[in-house]
Amino acid sequence: RNWATRRIMASSKKRKRATSEPPTVGIGLQGSRKIFKALAEEGPIRTIPRIQSEHGLRGNDYEAMLQFLNVLGVRRGEIYEMMMKTIRANLEEAIEKRSIEEAEKIFRLSLPYVHAYELRPVVNKALSRMGGVVPEEFLPLFSTKYKGLEVHLPPDARRQVWEANSEAALRQLNDLLKACVTDSSQTQMSSIDSKQPKSLLAIGEAVGGSWSLYQTVLKLLRGGFAHSANSRYCQLRLDLLLSLPFQSKGQQVYDKDPCSKLSTALQTCIRSNKVATDHAKSITKMVYGVPNNHPVLGDMAMMLNHPRITILAKREIVKYLGSLVVKKALPRSAMTDLSALSKIVLLSLNAAVLIKTRKFTKPKLEDLALKVFYTAMVSLLGSKLLGEEPPDLSTILTLVRKSSRSSHVAQHMLLPFLGRAARTGDMWSVKVLLPAMAKGSSNSGKVFLDEFFASISQWRRRSPESLKSIKSVLKTWGRRIGVSKRVSKVTDGI
Repeated sequence: RNWATRRIMASSKKRKRATSEPPTVGIGLQGSRKIFKALAEEGPIRTIPRIQSEHGLRGNDYEAMLQFLNVLGVRRGEIYEMMMKTIRANLEEAIEKRSIEEAEKIFRLSLPYVHAYELRPVVNKALSRMGGVVPEEFLPLFSTKYKGLEVHLPPDARRQVWEANSEAALRQLNDLLKACVTDSSQTQMSSIDSKQPKSLLAIGEAVGGSWSLYQTVLKLLRGGFAHSANSRYCQLRLDLLLSLPFQSKGQQVYDKDPCSKLSTALQTCIRSNKVATDHAKSITKMVYGVPNNHPVLGDMAMMLNHPRITILAKREIVKYLGSLVVKKALPRSAMTDLSALSKIVLLSLNAAVLIKTRKFTKPKLEDLALKVFYTAMVSLLGSKLLGEEPPDLSTILTLVRKSSRSSHVAQHMLLPFLGRAARTGDMWSVKVLLPAMAKGSSNSGKVFLDEFFASISQWRRRSPESLKSIKSVLKTWGRRIGVSKRVSKVTDGI
């Protein structure tokens, strides 16, 4: 009986072993179709362990399974994508159907993988189910365990993390500002234009309606401008403020900024492509109405140092004096209008000093020196209009030299007047203005310097003989201020 029992048990083991042999699997297209069908119907979480068990593959070792699927002709990327989609769909379904506590648990487990775009919707959906607010116990972890992951969260949650973690806010906002300052499109476009640069939009979205983050951005802008004196920071100061009303809750920050009224006036000037005398008076009234030692003076000076504002103010002074000469009239308001425009130029020139020294005092205009300078310019413009040489050219040259040395504004207005003289072919003004320019004057306005050389090139094509009379003066001036190569290009061969 014992012998019969052992034989029966042995035969049952053989039958069991025979039934557990792995089935034959089709290689290539046939096998891949079976696998795809199983993956689609059962999902990868059930299919992969079953096939591993059926074909003797090691459990919990997906690499062997993936190699086996490669043999069957199934692409590994498609497997990963299918697995992630299945996981995401299951988690999103669980977030919708289960409690808020379960959603918070899913948020906690999936947060380390928020940088993966397949799982990012899971984190955002869990956060939305939790009310869109990151739990307070998670906020300190964004400076250690989850450092840098807040950039993948929705804008409101991102601002919440940055408001609680100043170090993370400073790091991310500084990177955004650097990208915006170095963005070549920032020189061509601004918030005043219909199409804003992407780098500027990114900063506006980061700030949103957060006053504390906006203050952090302003500190970074002031520090960058004080360190480099780059007018891009001034341009960004104005453009960022004007872009805030287009952001979520950004209108609150815009209304709270004391420079909001000034930004509206400057926006009007840039859109009209001129600084009208009425606008200049209202702008100077706003700025000079701020008491001394108030930090907002520094911000206003930065906004006035916007490259387009500075250029438009200088051009308006030249245009205004030219119109007075043509009209042969000097109204009582002439010096008041010129004084308002000159104050805008003066504030833009002193912006870097105010921010760097943090001594917020309104600069005083050198009225007497400016009167002498503008009178000399009117004399030169009138002589050109009459087609006569000025009666005493050496006296005018002396007056221009002295006034430009005494007045910061007059020194920086030499290039704009020089550009007008080159456009009109006024060789007497050129002979006066070139010797009056000091070393380093070429740095006061690259735009006007480029315009001057462009006008000189046109002058050469139009009347090379008249240009020959100022060739020596041009060469001397070029050597003194360091632009001799550019001068040689327009004067050689005359």
